[in-house]
Parts: sequence; structure tokens; C-alpha cells
Amino acid sequence: MEEKYQQYRKSLKGKHSFGFFTEPSYKEDFSISIKPRVAIYLFAKALEQLEWGIAEFNDEELYGARLNKKGKELQALSVLYKDLFTLEIKSESKDKNGTDWGKNYKNVKLLIHVYQELTAQYTRQRYEETEKELDKRYTWEDYKLPEALPVPPVYKEANKRKFIFGFMLICIPLLVVNFVFSFCNLSSWVIVSEVGWSFFVAYALKYLFRWSWYNDEKTIREISYVIVITVLLISIGINYAGMFITEKFHPVSAWNYWKYLPHVSLDWGIVLSTFIIKIYTVAFLYLIPNIYIPIRLYNFTNWKYPEEVINLVYYFKVKKKSTNNFIKAELSKRGWTDERLQKELIEIVETDYTD
Repeated sequence: MEEKYQQYRKSLKGKHSFGFFTEPSYKEDFSISIKPRVAIYLFAKALEQLEWGIAEFNDEELYGARLNKKGKELQALSVLYKDLFTLEIKSESKDKNGTDWGKNYKNVKLLIHVYQELTAQYTRQRYEETEKELDKRYTWEDYKLPEALPVPPVYKEANKRKFIFGFMLICIPLLVVNFVFSFCNLSSWVIVSEVGWSFFVAYALKYLFRWSWYNDEKTIREISYVIVITVLLISIGINYAGMFITEKFHPVSAWNYWKYLPHVSLDWGIVLSTFIIKIYTVAFLYLIPNIYIPIRLYNFTNWKYPEEVINLVYYFKVKKKSTNNFIKAELSKRGWTDERLQKELIEIVETDYTD
């Protein structure tokens, strides 16, 4: 980054943002007086001047990132189309520190500053030349037909029952571990199993979607809420029962559970862990349906229909106005011979990419 930009960044007074269940971020709407795709192109140029890597760039979206030495994202900057006169500029922290110490605010303000410097150098003629160049990209004049495509998946019918059964199987390790901890006088360690289980769910969902091929997001969220609530209540019940049985307390109602906590002879770690479990119950109810599932569904769709395949179908369907039979023939030439996959691909393009 040039020295003048470093000095400008230092002169900014950062606004701190925090994130508990989500990454810390800062965003603001930015008004434009030129065509949105030209503005996004210039924001891409501004990102390059600031030495950010560009991961995604099209007429409606720009996504840049800073990586660490291992190639993992530390920060992300995005520019999104909102309407003809407005873009949304957003900076997001990816280092899971809980706070950004004002970095995201400074990222957004610095990007806008560099963009404004660029636009100040553009004449009307230069805007028109830029738009013509973008028209070529927009009309896919430089698109080259791939000779081969990624290997297609083996088609399966979406199975809702498989998804429910698989999700229930994922929950078994949590109940088993909590049972062992609770009845072996290790109640204060139950929270470890709760945290570990959340990561296990995030990992297992990847294979659950591929096994069941079920991808109705609304129904999946509803199923996950019911199962997660049920499992976590059972888990707390196991902890409750184990705590009193191992301490030889007489059975008491769950409503009087809290009155006896200070008298339990193990240690105050039990009391603390019980309250933390309650907090994590709420956290998991948020994380699994609202973060883990959408991410895994997105990854599943990309695995099922890679970008190269979508681009090919889009090129023939939207740009060349080819018939469905012609598109199917082109897919078959490149190894995608299953008519059910071909039909779904065409439906996706017709639904998501055409007016």
C-alpha cells in the first residue's frame, strides 16, 4: 500500500464493532452517479491499489480479501449492488477475535477515499471507453467453451427421511458423552461436549447433505430447530439426573434444581457449567440453523453443480438462446449424461439467471 494511503488510514478515527455469533463488521451505503457496474469496476481498481486480493468480481458484486501466510482469510471487503444509485460497502473480520478495534470502519472509509481519487481522474470519454470494455465482458465475447467439465456426481433423489435420520444420528455422540460425564462425577466437563458437538455438527452436515441430497432450506431449518431443542433438553436432563444420583441427593423437581446447586459437594464448577450450558443452548439454537446449515447448503450446491457447468449452461441458454435439447447434447459431450442432472441445471439457470 502506498504511503499516502497508510497516512490517510492512520488519520481516521476507528469505530469499534463487536461480534459474538457473527464476525465483527462495518457497512455503509454509498451513493453513485454513474452506472453501478462501472462503479463496481472502479472499486475493483481501488482494491488493487490497496493491494487486496480479488476473489469475486462481476457486474453486481465485488469481493476482496486479505490472507495470512497459510492462505486463510483475515479480512474481507465487499461492494454489492443495491439499486441504480446505491452500493453497499462492507468490511468484515475473519480472525474470530470478537472485536475489530476499528479496522472495518477504516477499511470502508479508505476504499471510498481511493475510489473518489480514481473517479476524479475520469473524463466522460474515459467512462464511455470503460463501459464498452465492460460490455464485452457482459456479452461473454471472450468466453471459451471448455473441452471438459468436472466429473458429475451420481444423481440421487432428495430424501427428507434420510436427512432427519442422519441429523438424529449426529446428535447421539452428544448424549453419550454427556451421559458419561454426568454419571462419572465430571459434570463440569459437560460444556466441553456441547462445544465439541457444535463443531462436529458443522463438519457432519457436509456429508449429510451429500447422503440425503435434501436441500429445502426452510424445511431443514424447521427440522433442525426441533431436533436441536429436543437433544439439548435431554442433555440438560441427563446432567441434572447424574448430578443428584452421584451425590446421593433425594430426587427433587427440576423447578427446585437451582436451590440445591450451592449445596452440591463437587465444586462450584458444576454451578458455573450448568449456567454456561444454558447460554450455549441458546447459542447452538442460533448457530446450527442460521449459520452452519446455510453455509453447508451453499457448499453442497457448488459441489453438486460446479461453476464451470453453470457457466456453460448459462452461455447457451441465455446468451445463445439455444434449445434445451442442444444444451443437453453439449453437456453429454462433456460427461454430464444424466438427464435428471441436465434438467435440474437448465431449471436453475432459467429460475435464477433469466428475467
